[in-house]
Amino acid sequence: MRGARISYVIGHPEYIPQSAQRLFEEWGSVRGEKTPKDRAETLDTQMNRDKWPIAWVAYANGQRLGRAALRVQDLEGPEDLTPWLGGVFVITFAWSSIGAALSATVEDEARLRATHSLYLRVTEVFAGFSVDLEHPHGGLA
Repeated sequence: MRGARISYVIGHPEYIPQSAQRLFEEWGSVRGEKTPKDRAETLDTQMNRDKWPIAWVAYANGQRLGRAALRVQDLEGPEDLTPWLGGVFVITFAWSSIGAALSATVEDEARLRATHSLYLRVTEVFAGFSVDLEHPHGGLA
């Protein structure tokens, strides 16, 4: 999308309520959250720049287009698999370009921290969106 920017969520906390509502609708039951406020509290913990978890928001013209985070863990699973590209959400019309840009941003941050693997849990929610990990702008090779 033309004019889109990606920034740390810590610089744009005004997008947290929108993100919390949407992520709660998609994942609240899976994560055991009871209200969007529960999700907002989780998102508040991702307002970092120099420690995990770190989240980014994509936006243009005052509209939130998507978000993604670099986390130690994502949902329940093997604790030896870390870190994770998680909390990804992109509004429908911006999937291909914004989703890829958010993923690349998280991958770049992981690379800066000497991380050589990055995990992503893919479900039917993400059908139609993929990241080419062999592409020069993707992966952690």
